Amino acid sequence: MEVVKAGSCVLLDINNGEHFVFSRLTPAATVKLGKAKYSLAPVIGCPFGSQFEPKSSSLERSSRAGDGKDNNAGEEEEEEEENAATKDNRNLIDDNTAQTLSAEEIHSMKREGSSGQEIVNALIANSASFESKTTFSQEKYKRKKQKKYAPRVIIRCPTAKSVCEAYFSKTPAKIGFIRVDSLSMILSLANVGEMSNVLVSDMVGGLLTAAVAERLSGFGTVCSVYYTPKAPSLDIVGLFNFDSATSSRIFRVRLSTLLESYNSGLQNGEAAPLVVEQEKNMEDDSGTGKLPQSEQPMDVQPEKAVTEAEQAKDMEDDSGTGKPLQSDPSMDVQPEKAVTEASQTSVSQISENLEPASTNPTKQRLIQQPSNEDVSDWVKTGFSSLIVGALNADPLKTLQQLIPLLAPSAPFVIYHTYLQPLADCMFALQKERTAVSLQLSEPWMREYQVLPSRTHPHMQMSSTGGYILSGIKTLPQ
Repeated sequence: MEVVKAGSCVLLDINNGEHFVFSRLTPAATVKLGKAKYSLAPVIGCPFGSQFEPKSSSLERSSRAGDGKDNNAGEEEEEEEENAATKDNRNLIDDNTAQTLSAEEIHSMKREGSSGQEIVNALIANSASFESKTTFSQEKYKRKKQKKYAPRVIIRCPTAKSVCEAYFSKTPAKIGFIRVDSLSMILSLANVGEMSNVLVSDMVGGLLTAAVAERLSGFGTVCSVYYTPKAPSLDIVGLFNFDSATSSRIFRVRLSTLLESYNSGLQNGEAAPLVVEQEKNMEDDSGTGKLPQSEQPMDVQPEKAVTEAEQAKDMEDDSGTGKPLQSDPSMDVQPEKAVTEASQTSVSQISENLEPASTNPTKQRLIQQPSNEDVSDWVKTGFSSLIVGALNADPLKTLQQLIPLLAPSAPFVIYHTYLQPLADCMFALQKERTAVSLQLSEPWMREYQVLPSRTHPHMQMSSTGGYILSGIKTLPQ
């Protein structure tokens, strides 16, 4: 989708990454910038990547950043180099006396309807020290005032890259601390492509499921498997504006359903039946049948039996057919308001004043429940790849349950935030000789600032994006 449509979900990039806000666009949707609220109605119909600035009570589209700067790029670089050689900031004293424009005058300009850019220009004109600063200091001063008085909002399309970056910058625990370079490496090592049948164990909010579905583009199947009594949340899938073809290829199924079909297909004792209850293999060494408190799976209710009706209800809630899109409580969602708060630290703030299901494509079923024929076909042919993102489960025991469902020579990828569980899993796989091309990796990415006379790596960055174990399944000898 190249143009923003009514009812679609957009990612609002405020001040070049200072804030990220998700919003479901409706005629009544608004965004709060500072202390004022602005209507998002002008956004509908504009292409993704458009830049907006607040004016009056709504957003007004402006020219994109960088337009018209290429013509005089060479002259500006020469002037900047000359400026850097002749000026410095040694005589600047920050005593709050350089600015002659008072706060009352700024408020008066706002009441008169002056735009944010006009206020920034007035601050520059009334600064006694602006001209004596270096070009670098002048740009920093402009950016600081622009963020305060003339914030800019860029409308971005929710993609695997943009959603991952937004969550990682604000609430990385929601996505299991998966960085964007880790996500791309997972998809690459799993050989995810069109016409693939991918089995995913997703306990990171649905990021892996949505990223795989985006890459499949409706040509292939992604099956999200779960083994806990209550299915984990896949709310992030609802943030993507998937069309009907892509949404119809996203399935969710219990592990016991796949294993029962696998066991029923065995003939003449060619292979030992797999244990259907995953919880049994997740018991600790003490034999109590319970995991330690720090390793309990998410949303587990071990003493409550799950009926078929409850499973269908879980599917209904996550697909969005019965209720508007829900978000995790940690995201500080306000379900009674159609307002996205840019000042809050939460990333996901989805407006729930959606249109009727008959006219709104977002109310269509996002996650399908597979039929018995689909399950039989998957088990018979085997999945083409496996991705595991279950951080609260033992990687080895999870892989032992899922790897028989893979086709021969199919790749598998396991993501974890810690190294030791994957190292133990790798050692066991080498000992059992059930996989080849085993590789334990730690993705590492560092951003660089590239500007004239001041190119350097960013000083602040994340320490790690998690660890990835990959390999290729082999047939038992």
